[in-house]
Amino acid sequence: MDISRHAWIAPVLLALPALGCIREIYAVEARVIQDLGCPRDRIEIHPQGGSVFQVSACNQIYTYVCTENGTLSCVREEEEDDADDFRGQPSPAPAQAKLDECPEGSSRQGDRCVASTATTCPVGQRLDRELGCVSGGGPSTAGPPPPRSPECPSGMAYVQGGPLALDANDDVMIPDLCVDITEVTAGAYGRCASRGDCSTEGLVCKNAVATYVGVDRRDHPINCVSWGQATVYCKSERKRLPTADEWLWIARGGHARTLFPWGDDPPSQQPCWSGSDRQGSTCVAGLPKGDSTPHRILGFAGNVAEWTSTKAGADTLRMIRGGHFGAGKDRGATLLSSAPLPVGTHDPGVGFRCVASPER
Repeated sequence: MDISRHAWIAPVLLALPALGCIREIYAVEARVIQDLGCPRDRIEIHPQGGSVFQVSACNQIYTYVCTENGTLSCVREEEEDDADDFRGQPSPAPAQAKLDECPEGSSRQGDRCVASTATTCPVGQRLDRELGCVSGGGPSTAGPPPPRSPECPSGMAYVQGGPLALDANDDVMIPDLCVDITEVTAGAYGRCASRGDCSTEGLVCKNAVATYVGVDRRDHPINCVSWGQATVYCKSERKRLPTADEWLWIARGGHARTLFPWGDDPPSQQPCWSGSDRQGSTCVAGLPKGDSTPHRILGFAGNVAEWTSTKAGADTLRMIRGGHFGAGKDRGATLLSSAPLPVGTHDPGVGFRCVASPER
């Protein structure tokens, strides 16, 4: 054992008449470590005369007595009657209450207090790797808290953004989005109109298929709605119309370059369209369920085509995308189906859905 590491030994040696006491001191130190689990650098031993030693260990005071009956034995005074002698025999584990508790934000590993990972210290404290949170100013060295998962309002689905490959040399970056799971329904639009936020002008473009006036079609997508009316509705909900590129990214479920939301297989009963022998009208929004993206967003290949915010050359034209209930051929239901439309058009085959930025 390196005596130079123990500052208390030097003055003690000057007062000791014999080396026997040094042997007892080492025996006491070994016994304290065995009994209490206290590290050496937190132990001080003071001879009291005879073979009695006062021990300061981990901020607690103890008395140890050494005896020699053929073998040197040092024990705490209160345990003298029944303690094991010092022959390397195991002693009962000390009560946990006698061990120093580690500071908040750290835990005991052997004879050390080690800072826990990802610890955030209170204001005015810093993180010490061994002691945990301690006073001393300066910012904590702990890492930032993990980012929150994106959250979307009810009725919307989260779609992570990324690069949309339009051709071999052209990628468009799409942001993270919250997307309406279905097209906006006639009932939802009617509630906006009742609040005075949305206009009903032109919503009866063809009475037989106009969903706004059909009492049995409140769950169908709103149709016969102009680009301006769609824009106003989305703003009233603190949302917006998607761009044409965002619409394509959402409908494909991200990176996939498929012809339809469900893949490349030709449509049959998946979308609401005339090619499935359905009548020439809209369906309940979100039906059939087969017209679904990997994110479970519904209705891109059928029901109604959808307004986007993308200009089609002139200021008076906007792009619409997607299939609609009147499509009777495969190409009319593909995700590449698009067309420019005057912003004031009221068409029974055109509706919309909204998008928004996710909350974090």
